Amino acid sequence: MNKNKKLPVRVQHYISQGVLRMFSENRQSVFEFNLENNKVYRAGISTTMSDKLTYEHPILPGNALENAFKKIEDEYIPKIRNIVDMLENENIAAAQKEVESILQEILLFYYRSGAVLYELSDNNEFDKPSVIENMLKRISDSRYLTKLANTIISDYTFVVLKTANSNFLLSDQYVSTASLNCKGMIANFSNRTIGFSDCLILIPLSSKYYVAYYNGNFQLDKPIKSDKIYELTGNDLLNINKVIIRNGYKKCIAMHQDALEAVKEYKTSICGTVGIVMGYSNGAYRSYTVKKEVFYRDIDQDIFDHFIEYYSSLAKFKEMNHRKIGKNYKDFGQASRKCRRN
Repeated sequence: MNKNKKLPVRVQHYISQGVLRMFSENRQSVFEFNLENNKVYRAGISTTMSDKLTYEHPILPGNALENAFKKIEDEYIPKIRNIVDMLENENIAAAQKEVESILQEILLFYYRSGAVLYELSDNNEFDKPSVIENMLKRISDSRYLTKLANTIISDYTFVVLKTANSNFLLSDQYVSTASLNCKGMIANFSNRTIGFSDCLILIPLSSKYYVAYYNGNFQLDKPIKSDKIYELTGNDLLNINKVIIRNGYKKCIAMHQDALEAVKEYKTSICGTVGIVMGYSNGAYRSYTVKKEVFYRDIDQDIFDHFIEYYSSLAKFKEMNHRKIGKNYKDFGQASRKCRRN
C-alpha cells in the first residue's frame, strides 16, 4: 500500500458548508429536520447536509470531485455574500446582475445537491457510480447549462424575497422548485422541471434572502415588482417554506427551530422519486424516474392528487371492460411545454 496516497475525505457535503453558514446564527450549527423520522434537532455545520464519500467513484482519484467543487466554492461563496450585502443596501439591480452572472454555478450546485443525486438514480435504485456519472453528464455540459441559464434570464421574472427574522429554510435540493399550474402527470418530466412554463425557482442566498425566478401566475399578498424587495410574513412566508420543505428528500435546515416546527406538518408523504412504467401499443415498455411533484398552491396539489386517483380508476375500468383510455392531456388540458427549447 502506498503510504503517501491521500485517502478520500470521508464526510463530503452535498450542500457547501459556506452556504450552510449563511443559515447559521453562530456559523457552527443549524437546526435540522429529518424528514424520515420527523424530528428536529441541532446539527453541526461539519455534519449536516453531508454523506459518506458522496462524490467518490471507482475510476476517479480520491477526492477528485470534492477538490473540484471546493475550488468552485472558493469563488462562489464570496459572490453570494456580496449579493446579500447589495440587498442589505437595497441595490437590487446590481444584485440581479450578479445573480445572473453566476446562474451556471447555481445550476451546478443544484445538480450536485443531495436530493438531485437521488433523482438522478436509475429505476428508483441508488447506485452511486451510476448517479455520479449522470451528475457529471449534466454539470460537464457547459452548452446545456448556458442555455438553461439563458432561458431563466430571458423567460422568467426576477424578484427578491426577504424575511426579517431569518426564517427561510434550506432543503437538501439546494434550489427549490414548484409548479404554478397542474398539467396532470407527465411520463418523463415533473411539472416543476426548470425551464418549463408555469414554474417557480427559489435560489437560496441566506436565511434572510432568497431570489425567485418565476414564469406564470406567482402571487404574493402585495403586487410583485422586480425593483422591490418583498418582505414575507404570515401566509406568504408559510407558502414559500412549504415549497422548500416539500423539495427535501431527507433533510431540511433553518437558523431557528421554530421555523422548522411551523412547517414540518406540510412535508410530502412521498420521500423519494417516483417510478413510472409506460406501456405502448406495440407491446414495448419503458421506465422513467421522475422527481416528486411540488405545487405552490394547495389547489394545484389537490388537482394533481385527484388526477392520480381518477386515472387509476380509469385503468381499472379499462382492465375490467377491455376499453381504451385516451391520453391524459385530452382530459386535463394542455400538455406541458418549455418556455424555450434548449
